[in-house]
Amino acid sequence: MRAARAGHHRALSVLLSAGADPNLKNKDGRTALMRAARAGHDRAVSVLLSADADPNLKNEDGRTALMRAARAGHDRVVSVLLSAGADPNLKNKDGRTALMRAARAGDDRVVSVLLR
Repeated sequence: MRAARAGHHRALSVLLSAGADPNLKNKDGRTALMRAARAGHDRAVSVLLSADADPNLKNEDGRTALMRAARAGHDRVVSVLLSAGADPNLKNKDGRTALMRAARAGDDRVVSVLLR
């Protein structure tokens, strides 16, 4: 989790090669992918996805990595997640999608990526 949040993609590669579970959740239901996505670390996101991290897992609030990246304004991460099969139509517990979260944040770049 710490390596993902800090964007240490090489450390993530080593940990995943040693058998770390890319879909392990913390007490709040967050995964390493969600942490990397929220922080905007596209290389760490790519490493995790290559290790079969599920881009559609939800945390306890129903948020996915895509929603977290969209709300934070990380258009490159949003693109990587979409290319890996992240579902832009999933809703969190409040009924909001990644597009709604990006629009609410006023991030035109992310909105544009999601609409494409």
